[in-house]
Amino acid sequence: MKQVSFYDYFPKQNDPLYIALSKVTEEKPIQLGNFTITLNTFGIYEILSDDIHEAKDSLDACYHYLNDLGKFADFQD
Repeated sequence: MKQVSFYDYFPKQNDPLYIALSKVTEEKPIQLGNFTITLNTFGIYEILSDDIHEAKDSLDACYHYLNDLGKFADFQD
């Protein structure tokens, strides 16, 4: 069963997770819990942790991947 987010029904641009991800630049990765989110020179978002190394081709794809993990339901920036 998939965890539903409040932001599945309202604009994600108001979601603290989406806002935090939108601040990632090549020079400025962010730390979200156990994850480090980076943006490489090719515009690919990399999601890194001890167990995970995922690459996503857009901010939306990165956001949906992290949202689907369900670890950020209570995230506040």
